[in-house]
Amino acid sequence: MDAQTTHCYQKNAKEIFDRYGACCDGASRYFTLSFPPQAKILDIGTGSGRDARQLLELGYDAYGVDPCNEMMSLAITKYPELSGRITEGNLPRLEKPFGGNFDGVLCSAVLMHIPDEQLFDSVFAIRSVLKDNGRLLLSRQFSS
Repeated sequence: MDAQTTHCYQKNAKEIFDRYGACCDGASRYFTLSFPPQAKILDIGTGSGRDARQLLELGYDAYGVDPCNEMMSLAITKYPELSGRITEGNLPRLEKPFGGNFDGVLCSAVLMHIPDEQLFDSVFAIRSVLKDNGRLLLSRQFSS
């Protein structure tokens, strides 16, 4: 995510957090179809923590990364079970959070925030944290 977008999220974290927490992302209906039971999943752009929490509730070993410290703080306050499971992270410079080696990666409404010139490196970074035969679930917002 570029610095300008990250700054916007930091500045408006509470409003964005409330908006994301109130909506239901269509990707969640694909969790059990996309990831094997009890898989270790990384939620890139965890934001409000909504998806990471739902993954935990479904029995997944879920973790998250987000570039916005304010969003992470709000997520941990609302969902204490995420404490120790989310950390700062950003595409395309994604270190191997929580040891890497994930069975699956969730990227819900994230790639739209990545500048075109960083997309290749971002996809490469996602691949670097996945196990062989790992799965990637992408969602993106479309406007009319």
